[in-house]
Amino acid sequence: MKLLLQHGSVRPRSSIERLIEKRLFALAARQRLEEAVVRLHDEREASPRFQASVYLRVAGPDIHSTGSDHTLRGAVEKALAAAETQVASRQGRRVARRRREPLMAAGGLGW
Repeated sequence: MKLLLQHGSVRPRSSIERLIEKRLFALAARQRLEEAVVRLHDEREASPRFQASVYLRVAGPDIHSTGSDHTLRGAVEKALAAAETQVASRQGRRVARRRREPLMAAGGLGW
C-alpha cells in the first residue's frame, strides 16, 4: 500500500501520523488497498476548523470519506471511521452474496 499524507497549512503531530498509519494498515489487513491519500486542512475562519479527507484506491469503486471537527485528531478519527464503515459494509455484502450463490446454482429459488 502506498500512503500519502498531504497537509495544507497544518503540521500534524507525530501521534496523529502514527494513528493514521496504524488504522490504515489495520484496514489494509481486511481489504487490499492500492493507495491511501489522507488530506488535512486547517481553515481558520470555518467552524469546525479542521477537516480531513481519506481517499482509498481499492478493487472496485474507490472509497472516499471526510470528517470535520474542532480538533485535528477528531477530524481524522471521523474520516477514518467513515472509511472503515464503508469497507465493512462492502465485506458484509460480499459475504451475503457468497451465501446466496450456492442456492442460486442449485436452483433453490425456483425461478
